[in-house]
Amino acid sequence: MAETVVHLIIGLLELLFVVVWEWLPVVCYVTAVLVVPAVTLGKIAVRFPRNTEKSVRPRHNGIDRTPEGKIILSPALGSIIGFALWTLALTVAFVLRYSPSSA
Repeated sequence: MAETVVHLIIGLLELLFVVVWEWLPVVCYVTAVLVVPAVTLGKIAVRFPRNTEKSVRPRHNGIDRTPEGKIILSPALGSIIGFALWTLALTVAFVLRYSPSSA
């Protein structure tokens, strides 16, 4: 009986890990799509370029610029930025939680 419970717990933990692993890029991308334009006041956006013929220069390393001067980041680069934002937020939360308080 105990062995069955252990296998059930292991299976549930593996399922949780797979779900988190599959949804992590989606959460990071959505975070970048929402946060980056808000922080940069609309000067930088994370999205697929709409028309590459209208771009000022050819696409290079996931960064593009529109004729109006707006910078467009690729979705992959946006996911990396979103992951960095979540990492920064969690690090700050842990530091604030576990730092010794000044009495």
